[in-house]
Amino acid sequence: MGSPLITRQDPPRRYVLPVTPKVAWSARPGKRRENLSRLALLAVLGLQAVLTLRLGNSASPEEATLLLNGAARLDGTDASGLPVVLGAPFLYPFLAAFAEQSFGLEGARALSLLAVLAANALLYATTRQLFGVRPALLGAGVFAVAAPTAFLGNIATYDAFSLLLLVAAVWATVRFSRSAVLSVALAGLFGVLAFAVKFGSGIFLPAVVGVAFAVVIPRVGAGRAAARAAGLLLVILIGSGFLVVAGGLSDALGTALSGGADAGEAGAGTILYDATAYGGLYVLTALFGCFSFWRTAAMSEIPGAEVRGPRKGARLLISLSMTLPAVVLTLYQSVVGTDEGSLIRHVGIGLALATPMAGLGMSRMLGAHFASPQYPILVWIILFTFGYGQALSAMTAWPQTDNLIAFLRTEVKAEGKYLAPEPQTIVYGLGRDATDPAQWTDVGELADAQAVRKGEYDLIVLDTEAAPEINEPVEKEMVDGGRYRLRARFDHSYDDSGDYEIWVKYR
Repeated sequence: MGSPLITRQDPPRRYVLPVTPKVAWSARPGKRRENLSRLALLAVLGLQAVLTLRLGNSASPEEATLLLNGAARLDGTDASGLPVVLGAPFLYPFLAAFAEQSFGLEGARALSLLAVLAANALLYATTRQLFGVRPALLGAGVFAVAAPTAFLGNIATYDAFSLLLLVAAVWATVRFSRSAVLSVALAGLFGVLAFAVKFGSGIFLPAVVGVAFAVVIPRVGAGRAAARAAGLLLVILIGSGFLVVAGGLSDALGTALSGGADAGEAGAGTILYDATAYGGLYVLTALFGCFSFWRTAAMSEIPGAEVRGPRKGARLLISLSMTLPAVVLTLYQSVVGTDEGSLIRHVGIGLALATPMAGLGMSRMLGAHFASPQYPILVWIILFTFGYGQALSAMTAWPQTDNLIAFLRTEVKAEGKYLAPEPQTIVYGLGRDATDPAQWTDVGELADAQAVRKGEYDLIVLDTEAAPEINEPVEKEMVDGGRYRLRARFDHSYDDSGDYEIWVKYR
């Protein structure tokens, strides 16, 4: 027999598991993610526009003042009988009057809406540059539903453009932080324009300088950051001073510094209460973002990934430079006093500057991998609910004049003399071709009540909601003189709490 067949057997091959990544996605930005974030931003801006456009009222006294001044410049007529514009009259009033003449009051208000929408887009870009896409979208979402945002977007005053320019200045310091010359030049230009549009914006410019100092410390160090901030401050001071002197705006600036149209009689407690109602939760969210950013530079969603960021001191400076203006300026206004209409506008600018930290706070509440969505959703719903009602209340804070204007069209003559509260709204409603500002005297500025007894005014309009010390002298002289009779009465408030009384002189 032959020998058995012997075959060679290879040892068994050991199976080795392949190396797999810890996550199945990349943290690097991609085209798909870019497109989705832009679509989400457009949806947020659409919601903001809807919340703004639902508001409505006749022109406010400040709107009438700005539009009449702008129209006078467009037509080359005299505007000396109108209240002083607390800003460069050749900037916003001119632009708004051009839009108003083409599309009416809604056209001028549409400019404000576009400005606030653009400001939110720049806030998104700023927050994204600092903290990433998710905080940027969440910040844009909370800013869109805040009451001051809707209000600023639906009133034809210089506040919306001032807000846009201030936000643009902050964006320039962040976007071009690697270039000292470019960031200082752009931020300085936007800061000067913001001051020129509205002199009251000057109280926010130190916050812009603070942001310019804080955001570049991690890259260039404290010394060079201080030099850059000093350069920006110098550009703003020189540019603003030159504009005031060259434009002959020293008188208007003096009026603004003394209080001007923003002066009010509200007490410190009332101002603090109203400011807290408008933006208290917003600021708390921003402060939570400050605290979480100070503790942790970034929230990584990749297991084991090493996160690098600025040191704690630099993170604290960045946080406070953006958030403290919303707090400090509210305290400042509680000391110097302001009226309710100006308060919501100034609070809105402060909230805008705090938006990057508010977006970061919302993102940290949400947690890694959307671990706790209930917290940011609750905050957003509360902001939306309060903002919805507060914006409507702020928009209806001044008298509705449509019925009054319709009645006065048949009563006002080119040679008459008239007395009314805040007559610029009537002059704007009737049109400069129907009446002249020189024909009207403000009831609140009446120097000699004896003129009423003598019958020097052909028609007198009284607001029953006005302070007693304003109406009582006029009413007393009308009774004692016996020259006037009540011609009509119109309800002017949305809550039926006030009326316009129209008194005419016996012929």
